[in-house]
Amino acid sequence: MVADGYKETEIGVIPVEWDVVRLEDIVKKLQSGGTPLSTNSDFYDGDIPFVKIDDITRSGKYLVNTKVAITQNGLDSSSAWLVPINSILYSMYASIGFLSINKVEVSTNQAIMNIIPDGSKITLEFLYQYLLDLKGKIDKFIDQTTQKNLNAQKVKNFKIPLPPLKEQEKIADILSTADDKIDVIASQIEKAEIVKKGLLQKLLSEGIGHSKFKDSELGKIPESWEMKKLKEVVNINPNSLTNSTNPNFEIEYIDISSIVETGTISETNIYKFSEAPSRARRIINKNDVLLSTVRPYLKSFSIVKDDKDNLICSTGYAVLRAKEQTYYEFIYQFLLTDIFMGQVDTMLVGSNYPAINSNDVKNIKFSLPPLEEQKQIADILSTADEKVEILKAKKQMYETLKKGLLQKLLSGEVRV
Repeated sequence: MVADGYKETEIGVIPVEWDVVRLEDIVKKLQSGGTPLSTNSDFYDGDIPFVKIDDITRSGKYLVNTKVAITQNGLDSSSAWLVPINSILYSMYASIGFLSINKVEVSTNQAIMNIIPDGSKITLEFLYQYLLDLKGKIDKFIDQTTQKNLNAQKVKNFKIPLPPLKEQEKIADILSTADDKIDVIASQIEKAEIVKKGLLQKLLSEGIGHSKFKDSELGKIPESWEMKKLKEVVNINPNSLTNSTNPNFEIEYIDISSIVETGTISETNIYKFSEAPSRARRIINKNDVLLSTVRPYLKSFSIVKDDKDNLICSTGYAVLRAKEQTYYEFIYQFLLTDIFMGQVDTMLVGSNYPAINSNDVKNIKFSLPPLEEQKQIADILSTADEKVEILKAKKQMYETLKKGLLQKLLSGEVRV
């Protein structure tokens, strides 16, 4: 039964004062772009920003710049056109349903639908928020060909709930305030990550409080530090399951997908087996460092925090177990440096999933401080990591709050 003041519609229950309209009926213009001939150099390196989908996914809510710009000749020679400021740029291919509001006049390629709202019917911010919410439900509109895509007609026929303009404005104000808060935290995260990266490069090359340095294969390092190969300070893949392993306990398996971002092992992505699959034979202990050997440039690295007897990991990881006089947290931080990644780049093999061999890792070179300084450096860097993680958790909290508000306000469940 529908509650008083609400009505059943093709998009669900909404307030009786609201209408359901097609997107095409509440805009001044709805048209995709086009691409000037890429082989004609006269069409590029101009002053008209040219939007591709990765510009939208990179920019977030507001788009202010692009990687590519075209000339007036390029614009005139193609179906691209000048999209006015404060339009909605909506991706129809690949990363479907991503959108931005352009804060500069732009042109776009054909994968992007450019939407100019009719301000007498719908506010820019309300339409943006509704299309943003629709992104999570976009699969029902998608054509499945060689790649997923939307066609222009389906975008034009999107059904939009339409409150009165004053209510649209109030809804948009609330959601925009949440967006602003999320953007502030995102900026704080970016700054904290820049600080961490600067500390990382400085501390792992200069150390703490040194005045005397010496030349090494990797440049100048503190006089008291030693040049080492990784195999000298860690045991690599020290233990594997054998047929004699007790089959009666449940095995917890960390796969490549288990490290959701650098340093974080997701509990929901730890798999449990009564018998380990063939690809999962490496035993891991607390304080072991996991180094992804498949696409290592993604930095799927972490420290094992759990003290369990039944943890194993995929052969897609190299397990690094610190020897005496080596601090595991220092080794982990070293993996994040340009010095490490520069050496890894020379070892990559394969095209689709570039990887390094665990055996090659042993010869990676780095400079090692005395144990006490390793701990001091690692503690400073861990504190910087913790700050980033706290900010990410805060951002996640606000995003969850925003998502709940979005659903309730855009359905009229909560009135303003």
